[in-house]
Amino acid sequence: MKTLQELKSDLSHTDPQVRRNAAFALGDLGDSRAVRPLTKAYYAHEMRGDYVLYTEPDDVRLAIAMALFCLGETEALADVFSSESGHLRASMVKAMKQLDVERVVKVLVAALSVRKHALSYWATRALGDLRDRRALEPLIEVLQQHSLEERIAAADSLGDLGDERAIPALEYAREKDREERNWMGRTVSQAATLAIDEIWRSKGLAPRYAARDSRYIEWVGGRIQYETELFVAEMRAKQGVTLTHDENSVAWLEEYITTLQPDISPEERETVVKDLGTFFGECIRHCYRGKWEPRDGRWAIVFDNQNAVYPFTQVSKFLDDRTDSILSMFRLIPNCLAQ
Repeated sequence: MKTLQELKSDLSHTDPQVRRNAAFALGDLGDSRAVRPLTKAYYAHEMRGDYVLYTEPDDVRLAIAMALFCLGETEALADVFSSESGHLRASMVKAMKQLDVERVVKVLVAALSVRKHALSYWATRALGDLRDRRALEPLIEVLQQHSLEERIAAADSLGDLGDERAIPALEYAREKDREERNWMGRTVSQAATLAIDEIWRSKGLAPRYAARDSRYIEWVGGRIQYETELFVAEMRAKQGVTLTHDENSVAWLEEYITTLQPDISPEERETVVKDLGTFFGECIRHCYRGKWEPRDGRWAIVFDNQNAVYPFTQVSKFLDDRTDSILSMFRLIPNCLAQ
């Protein structure tokens, strides 16, 4: 086991993985003398004109912030998650997945009880972004017991998890918390309603409450684009592939599905169908100008009153039997639309 001085020295190592591991080790060490060098490393930056560019990559900064939290310093952890930018949030999701996710979840769950620096709120949001189902019960507790903003964030995050076990708590919140509004005019009831529909969408099903709400459908379109960006970034990091929305990407997607084990767990299968179906649908939408809409109880790419494709259903069928080629179906769409 390395000494405090050796770990402090490792914070300046040329290898970012060594710096990341040193941060975790310093947090585990529990020595308050580590706070100063960790804080210095977290805030290290250079200026490019009017812009601040932090020296450390996101995963190392997150590891440092987690270490500081373990040492009783909460500000850095709140800071690292405190962005409303979709791009920055996507970058932080990537950073969380580069670390030990179990450790990340444990720290974020512990942070749910810390109100200083609004850390409880930001941790609630981050758990939703991470979409790890170990956060289910802690998020339900936030939904039931915390402040208005935190309860709304918990409802949003439970929708992001896509776990149907959250529906009873969300239904209760939907009926109970209809009056109090936050600064944006949202109620917990509205957030819970949206979350329930998101859980249904995660299974490729049409919304339960907002089936004819054009604003919700427009919101889903933006949400799907965000989820696709996350998927593309994850595949770039894990598979070394740069995906766009063309036929070549669909061909890669089909090949990728064939590498997956057919006996994956139901939970893993649900996540796979949601992520791959979302990307497949976006490829169809970009190439053939359809739009996402609920139809016949499922989410579809709709072209007109007669023509629609069901990406989640197609991915699910191909995952099951490997015979209904999604690439062949993709290539047949122009012929179907021409009839």
